[in-house]
Amino acid sequence: MINRAIAFMEERLTVEYLLLVAELHLLGYQVECESALVHYFTKRNVFYRTDDMKTPMVDVMLGTFYPFDPIKIGSQSILYALRVLGCEPDSEAMQAGYKVLDQHRLENGRYLLTASKSVPAFKAGNVGEENKWITLYAYMAKE
Repeated sequence: MINRAIAFMEERLTVEYLLLVAELHLLGYQVECESALVHYFTKRNVFYRTDDMKTPMVDVMLGTFYPFDPIKIGSQSILYALRVLGCEPDSEAMQAGYKVLDQHRLENGRYLLTASKSVPAFKAGNVGEENKWITLYAYMAKE
């Protein structure tokens, strides 16, 4: 039980490292661990355990949480960071990731906000409704 809790926290920290490294990449800094981070996520089709590719490492990652925080980061942000780091959109892992993200896509092409902070620093939108920020990151993740 304690090992699973440690793995859970490690996964969340790894997602934060991914976002940081992607932002550094956009600023022109290449970090040694870029390819290792991309491999870490692609070997598990972005969201899943390597020993069970149907079980997510962290359930909240399957939603479109926004704004993200150190504990909850949505699928749109993770996929966007992987694209920034050069993960090809037609790769098996990204296609699996898009499948998860597109579960929250509306007929009009926009995306839903599935969850948000109870007391956000700013109003990101209403949970259960289409959201411009989720839609923006989802489309950037697919470019």
